Amino acid sequence: MCPCEPGEFRIWRLDQVPVIVCPLEIDIANTDAFAAALAAAEQAAATVVVDLTATTFCDCSGLRVLGPAQERIAARGGRVRLVTTSGVIQLLLAMTGLEASIPQHSTVAGAVLAARAGRDRSEPPVPH
Repeated sequence: MCPCEPGEFRIWRLDQVPVIVCPLEIDIANTDAFAAALAAAEQAAATVVVDLTATTFCDCSGLRVLGPAQERIAARGGRVRLVTTSGVIQLLLAMTGLEASIPQHSTVAGAVLAARAGRDRSEPPVPH
């Protein structure tokens, strides 16, 4: 998948699971686009994978979109799965408590495999 333009979110599917590819930064300037991408993806499947591998910055406005999306999807028995290896993003998730409800993966394939294996119920993720 080619990188996104600044502020752009792209949605594609891998094994029927929607994958949102995020831009370099998620902030107040593009949270409406992030919310729209999440809303479109969550209508398509129980699980939504959010690929943050290219994302180096996410402010609280991005988290204000991500948290409620996880709650909506979990209420229907699904979940958001994040793909990130960024220590900054992982720290932000830990500081806000979102790491407890949103599983993290190092690859899109790993996130999709976990979803396809049926591990998408509302129970908390297993600690690493």
